[in-house]
Amino acid sequence: MLSDPKWDKKVEVELDEISQHFLRAIDYLERNGWCQCAFIDPEGRACIWGAINRTYKDGPLTAPYGSQELFGRLQKIGIVSVMAFNDNSGRTKEQVIAKLREAAYLGR
Repeated sequence: MLSDPKWDKKVEVELDEISQHFLRAIDYLERNGWCQCAFIDPEGRACIWGAINRTYKDGPLTAPYGSQELFGRLQKIGIVSVMAFNDNSGRTKEQVIAKLREAAYLGR
C-alpha cells in the first residue's frame, strides 16, 4: 500500500453555527440512537428532527439562527420533508447521519 506523510496532516475547517448544529445532532444520534415515527422514543432515541431540536443550546425558538435556515440547508440536499425522509420505509440510521453530515459540510 502506498503511503504519504502529508495525508496524515489534519486540516482545520471553519464551520458556521448551522453546520456545527448538524454535527451536534449527529453526535446525539450516535450516542442515543435513532428512531422512526417518534420525535423521541421512550429509550431516548430520536428522529432527525428530534435530534436537531434536542441539541439546540437555548431551545428552538431562541437559537441564533432559526429553523428556516436549518430547513433551507436540508432542502438544498434534497430533504423536502424531514419527517417523510426520516420515516421512509427502509431508511437506516447510517443514511440519516450521512445526510446530516452532507448538510453540515454543504458548501465547504
